[in-house]
Amino acid sequence: MPNRHFLNYRPQMLKKMLLILITGFAVIGPANADFDLDIDDDGKTEALTDGLLIIRYLFGFSDDALVAGATSSNALRSSPAEIAAFLKNNESKLDIDNNGSVTALTDGLLVIRHLFGFSGGALTSGAISENADRENAQEITAYFATIVDSDNDDFNDAIDAFILDADEWVDSDSDGIGNNEDPDDDNDGLTDSDESAAGSDPLTANQCYGPEGQLTTAGATPSIGCLTLQKASAVAASIGAVF
Repeated sequence: MPNRHFLNYRPQMLKKMLLILITGFAVIGPANADFDLDIDDDGKTEALTDGLLIIRYLFGFSDDALVAGATSSNALRSSPAEIAAFLKNNESKLDIDNNGSVTALTDGLLVIRHLFGFSGGALTSGAISENADRENAQEITAYFATIVDSDNDDFNDAIDAFILDADEWVDSDSDGIGNNEDPDDDNDGLTDSDESAAGSDPLTANQCYGPEGQLTTAGATPSIGCLTLQKASAVAASIGAVF
């Protein structure tokens, strides 16, 4: 649970804490999709590196004042020129509340609150522009999922079925096992390798292909391999029903 005394959303406290962050006196901890919020490209997305870089940039900081104490030791993007160019090229994606402009005390504040784990009203209070298209915490959080890649596997959280597992991102049969590990991606009782070898579609349960490669439909004759697999599947299903 975030420390609500830090970056408290009351205006006076907010200004004080922002000054601490901007001037670099705070203790900075160690620190993909065509864009995500891993600004220094170290494989992590954190408030006191990536969030700080964004809010400094939006306040107009440049050169060493932009990056001092705000990039990790293993960052692949660390120079002021690299950071500024990356943020400039992707500035439109930092319009978190989608009001057509990018500002430090709305979009920048939303970013750093989100990266600190704030949610609900604590995330959005006083940080949404009057003409914003994304007006509530649910919409803001959903947008963040499109620009955050929590496990650094090049699939942003919005399309990643396993946001904390860099080895998995798709679960075709929704069985909780990612396709890379799952030997039966369509959960029809037949292994992917057996289905592929026999001409069956390993991502569609019990769907086979005809002799010329066409999808099996009424009147079409499946390949012998498909018929064998379908029979095996039916047997497996009946055995499963008994037990």
